Amino acid sequence: MQLTCRRLSRLAAIALGGMALSPFAVQAIEPAHQKLIEQLMEVSRSKEMYNQSVVGSFEASIANTAKSLPPDQQEKFGKAMERVKALLIERLGWEVLKEEVMALYAERFTAAELEAVLPLLQKPEMQGFLAKQGQLTSDLSKLTSEKSQVLQKEIMAIVQEEMMK
Repeated sequence: MQLTCRRLSRLAAIALGGMALSPFAVQAIEPAHQKLIEQLMEVSRSKEMYNQSVVGSFEASIANTAKSLPPDQQEKFGKAMERVKALLIERLGWEVLKEEVMALYAERFTAAELEAVLPLLQKPEMQGFLAKQGQLTSDLSKLTSEKSQVLQKEIMAIVQEEMMK
């Protein structure tokens, strides 16, 4: 099976799907509130979970395509996807979006709420839970992406069927 223009455009859509300009305007956060948010992000392992989610989703979304290519194209495809993955991290990575993520936290959590929850999150039991939760999030993202790809064929069949009526 060759890598057709339609497959390339589908891969491009997957890769670029999240690259739209962010609709979130970053607003000034009080320094004490910002410090609490930064502590929350650190103890909740937000950066690791975010990066695992972005990369995990992408890798899962291309896995079936890579498997379906002839062996001579798989290596080239793999190199291309490594470049795309680097682009995703460069444009959608944690460091790029951190300020916007902090603004979202500031909108949802008051300083008092963060002061109350931080001691709980710092407990060893919760740290163990969060470590496992990060990998679980990545695994769930891969699982749903794989399942969605199977559904795409069925969805396209339904759409084609209805369009032909």
